[in-house]
Amino acid sequence: TTWGNLSWCDSLLSSESSHGSALVSEGGVLVIQGLAEYGTLELCEYVVHLAVQKHGMAPVFSCSRARPGQEVNPLKELCASCVESLRQSEQLPTDLTEVLMQLVPEQFRDLVPLLGLDAELDGTLKTGIVHVDEEKVPRMIEMAMVLLERLAMSRPCVVVCNYALGSNRMSLHSSRRAYWQVVEAIHQLRERLRGQGGKPIALVIVVPESVIPEGSTESVEFAKANHCVLNCEKMDRTSVLEYMACLLGLPGGQGLPDALTEYTIALADGSPHYVQEILVELRSGNAIQVIDDPHGSKRVEVVLPEGKSERQALEDVEIANWIHTSMVGQCMSLLESLDPDEAAVVKMSAVFLGPFSVPDLAASSSSLWGGALRVDLLRLFKACLQLRKKEILEDATVDELDASAHEIGSKGNAHLESMAEFPHFKLHSLLLRKMAQSMTLEQQRLAIKRQALVNRVINQGLPARMENVRKNRANQHIPYYYLHMEDATLAR
Repeated sequence: TTWGNLSWCDSLLSSESSHGSALVSEGGVLVIQGLAEYGTLELCEYVVHLAVQKHGMAPVFSCSRARPGQEVNPLKELCASCVESLRQSEQLPTDLTEVLMQLVPEQFRDLVPLLGLDAELDGTLKTGIVHVDEEKVPRMIEMAMVLLERLAMSRPCVVVCNYALGSNRMSLHSSRRAYWQVVEAIHQLRERLRGQGGKPIALVIVVPESVIPEGSTESVEFAKANHCVLNCEKMDRTSVLEYMACLLGLPGGQGLPDALTEYTIALADGSPHYVQEILVELRSGNAIQVIDDPHGSKRVEVVLPEGKSERQALEDVEIANWIHTSMVGQCMSLLESLDPDEAAVVKMSAVFLGPFSVPDLAASSSSLWGGALRVDLLRLFKACLQLRKKEILEDATVDELDASAHEIGSKGNAHLESMAEFPHFKLHSLLLRKMAQSMTLEQQRLAIKRQALVNRVINQGLPARMENVRKNRANQHIPYYYLHMEDATLAR
């Protein structure tokens, strides 16, 4: 899991490690790939802390945001971060623009106003929209490398290049292109300084795996060659339980209700950030309580409304009201980034607790018996395939199909054969189901399910039942009283 790699980071930056010594003493490249909700930023912070505290390296940060008009943001933050590190050894003015006018060569001074280095009252940079011509970006990168080289001449540096996808799921190739241009420029500067015997630069690349371009880059290939690539993946079931026990103050995980653990595991989908937000929201909403026993131990109880079980009480929690959490923001952004057909499929599929097929979706708008066109089926089927490719939908298993068939009263193998005519899917995420359900009215959900059930009975359940009737009629039938008369005759 992500948190199990902390010891790996310790050994990576230790002097005994061959890769770690190269990363610190000679300047190397470390790639931390994965989504932010899987702990990439926390691991990056841990690496920077080790590099600064144990090896005296100067921290430099650069963040690229996937937003229109913020393509030069990594250069903006890189320049500002270099200036802040230079302040520790040089007497510099407080105004960032004035400092850059003083430090950069004369041929780059016309580019300083384009960075928009306006600071807030607390000293942080404003993240406004800055429009810069693409022709000027290479010169701006060269200007930033001059500042970084000046800093690296006095002390070793650890440079973090983070691609913050945030809640934006759109594909902005301009921001990705600018990000990788900055990363490759730092990598080339690191190689040049190492060849000249300068101070080392440790480059830490924090990036989602989907953002890495096809064919990779020189910096990423260099990290792979030195076995310095760390994948932040989902937490498994055991890790989620341990993390829940740690957050709730339950040593050993004793006192966790089974309904709460299953609910959290299904809703968090392996994200440590989501686990933390779920427990915080449930406690603040008085859905769960941590109770201290007289013997000094603790236990967690689910607050039960009258006549409901623990599972039902947790299912009734309105997750859509957690609007200030990253899990709801990420989910809503994902839904808004989908094509209209894909978004419609997700909203309709959230109505079905079990697997569903394309005819089920088509029946909600214009059923086959009501005149649905073949092009409607093809359009919905294409949307389902795209959602499966994006890992929003997944294929249903045979056991799930069998359980779904029993909902409409079908038994035997005939119903499975009729259901196998169309692929069946199911939603991958409970969180996505909850959010999609909140975006449709209750009357709409009831109408979708009713029309789908009618379509299933007519096209799946009824043919299977009629097949059983046909088989029974085809069998030779001898009434019971005839057999009884034959037994009486033999008895005489």
